[in-house]
Amino acid sequence: MVLLCVAMTKMKKTIIIGIVLLTLLIGLVSAEEISYIYNDRSDIDLTIPCYDATNALCDASTNCNISIKYPDSSILVNDGEMTHNDINFNYTIKQSYIERTYGEYHVNIYCVGSDYGHTEFIMNINPDSLRDNNYVIFIIIGIFVYGLLIFSILREEYALGMIASMAIIIIGIYVYMYGIIGITNWITDTFALINIVMGAYIFLRGTTEEAMQHLGG
Repeated sequence: MVLLCVAMTKMKKTIIIGIVLLTLLIGLVSAEEISYIYNDRSDIDLTIPCYDATNALCDASTNCNISIKYPDSSILVNDGEMTHNDINFNYTIKQSYIERTYGEYHVNIYCVGSDYGHTEFIMNINPDSLRDNNYVIFIIIGIFVYGLLIFSILREEYALGMIASMAIIIIGIYVYMYGIIGITNWITDTFALINIVMGAYIFLRGTTEEAMQHLGG
């Protein structure tokens, strides 16, 4: 019976640690999902490379058009003609059209020439075109807090675990309100809610275990 309880305890630890690592991975994926990040303080020059079926650069006979939707799905650009140079296709978005309109812009580009091409991606606009430095800070904080939580679970340091779980709840609330480094989407919302629920569960579980230890002692 004792061995069974020990085995179940180890299994619970493994499951919780697995959920913690998966949650951290979701956070990193959500931040990596968007490649084009800009601020709203100037015009945006979208530069897109174009290659044909042989991976050669598209020639001057190729025509590319672009459609862009605001975060609320209304139309920003509808079949706008892109400008071709020797290497890329360009389209300029005027600053006045995006000022203080933050979030995800869905971009759709299609090209017609000797071949037909099509691509879609998400463009994010936030006040400071946040990415590199803040992304590194986000990773460091995340690894530290989740590492602290995993350590507390493995060592059964309930007080330390409660501190880490409160930090995770705060991270979840912040991400739900502001996104991850300025990026907000359904993945960041999911990441935030998982953090809040998981942090609350671990905090309550740690409080219970700590109280039982004191009562038993």
